[in-house]
Amino acid sequence: MLVALAWQITANRGGISALLLPPPAAVYREFLSLLRTGMFWPDLKVTLYELGVAFSIAAVAGSAIGYLVSRSRYAIRVFDPLFAGIFAIPAILLYPLYVLFFGLGPGSKIAMGATIAFFPVVLNTISGLSRVDTAYVTAARSMGASSPQMFWSIMLPAAFPIVLTGLRMGLILAFLSILGAETIASFSGLGHQIAGLAENMDTARMFAYIVFVMLIAFLINFAVSFAEARGRRDGGMSAGSSATGESAARGGPGMRLHPAVARIGLVGAILVAWEAGARWFGDPLFISPPSRVLAAMVHLAKEKDVVAAVTLTCWELIVAFALSLMIGLTVGLIVGMHRFTRGSIYPIILLLYAMPLATVLPLFVIVFGIGAASKIAFGVSHGVFPIILAVAAGVQNIKPILLISAKSMGASRRQILFSVVFPHMLPSLFTGMRLGMSAVLLGVLLAELYVSQSGVGYLTSMFTQTFQPQNLFALVAILAAIAVALNELCRSSESKLNQWQL
Repeated sequence: MLVALAWQITANRGGISALLLPPPAAVYREFLSLLRTGMFWPDLKVTLYELGVAFSIAAVAGSAIGYLVSRSRYAIRVFDPLFAGIFAIPAILLYPLYVLFFGLGPGSKIAMGATIAFFPVVLNTISGLSRVDTAYVTAARSMGASSPQMFWSIMLPAAFPIVLTGLRMGLILAFLSILGAETIASFSGLGHQIAGLAENMDTARMFAYIVFVMLIAFLINFAVSFAEARGRRDGGMSAGSSATGESAARGGPGMRLHPAVARIGLVGAILVAWEAGARWFGDPLFISPPSRVLAAMVHLAKEKDVVAAVTLTCWELIVAFALSLMIGLTVGLIVGMHRFTRGSIYPIILLLYAMPLATVLPLFVIVFGIGAASKIAFGVSHGVFPIILAVAAGVQNIKPILLISAKSMGASRRQILFSVVFPHMLPSLFTGMRLGMSAVLLGVLLAELYVSQSGVGYLTSMFTQTFQPQNLFALVAILAAIAVALNELCRSSESKLNQWQL
């Protein structure tokens, strides 16, 4: 109600044209008309089909691979940073390649949605399953539990909140990426309909469709929340503070390569396959081999405009990520530690997270202007939600006996927060930071793509329009290097803070 009231006041007295921000009454009338006519059904069926297939692929692949990786500490050290680094690459910039390989139909949207949703699922699965308390695993083994029994009765219930958070993030990201892909290049779907209405300046109906999309997102989140509540009742375990699980039995170093060397080897193999495929099978107008991309990176590094654009984007990214971290940590702790806020605020957060923010980008420009402030604000709007969800899940996953014991010994709220809550939710926090950093980068780039004449996003748009794939891939590689460096900084900070955990 407060949001609708603020919207009404802004639309009527804020001096904003109804073409940009229609009053709620007009949107409500269009929404009722939308429901009465049922004109949304064809587009809804297409979008839900794409979402269902994409999320199924991401959930199955992410959960399976996450489980396999979590069984070995060595595999975690090799693949977890690799997955986080790849996830940091803004995949939406490569959407033209998805269209090239899968066409303009549902295939390209499914592939894009599955790609983006895979990473939060696999990262949270690894984080959750690798931190199952040793006591549970030891007790189950002493009673002769088999591997399937160990997984279904011990590991999955203990890691359930963190794993489900990854599935929730993956579902929402798949939904948003599919909507975004439909707005860029599609013949059908809700995103295509919203983009068409925006081009025709039919903003009242556009907002009605956005409200309809938010309603769908709310129903999806309600179903996930119901599954989470039921899983908590059936499970009843919490993850411990030590990174153990079945990985403890398979963590010996042996004669293996150092994890960093193994990661470099995997990346090298990918680059070799890319080089061969691009030279033998690729169209030079759409894809360039790594050797040409490297040459383009060297060339771009000498261009003052490119250096200035990268510097601007990095500054916007750092400020937006810092704000996302402060807001996300604060709100996540409030939501996770209090049942009232979890029941009242958490559904609203999930609803806002599922909102197609790209469709309301003009509102950010109205409020913050066309300068860096709008890019930072748009980046924060993308990055804050993964951090909130991860922190809230981490807090809820703390053993209740620890909080009860601390209170019984007279610990103050501050002592409980810094001596119990923070140490146990750190892994979830850092997972959320990695996901949030990638989301912030996406938000900043989207804002630069659509409402800017500076920054890396603007340059990528120019290179795409002028068919300069080597320069486009060079910029993506520069962004990937920046994102991987920030990801490694997070990982280094997590390692230094490990001694704080109980």
